[in-house]
Amino acid sequence: MEKLVRRVSKFIIVVVLFHVIYFIEFVNRTSHRSRINIDHCAKSPCHNEGECVGLRTTYYCRCKSPYSGITCDKRIDNTEDLQ
Repeated sequence: MEKLVRRVSKFIIVVVLFHVIYFIEFVNRTSHRSRINIDHCAKSPCHNEGECVGLRTTYYCRCKSPYSGITCDKRIDNTEDLQ
């Protein structure tokens, strides 16, 4: 019976240590990720000479006429498309 208690105690210690190490690694990964500044415009997502404006978590494109859309990939050909 005493051997069983020791084995269970050792197992519990190992499991607790595993969880502590996993938690520390998780905290390190997430805190490191929040400190990294990502340049969303580095891959030049805007088409047709649109200007990429990087924001903290995303970007947007300033499109030149006659283009529109998230990445300036849609052409506005006439006034009907503006409505």
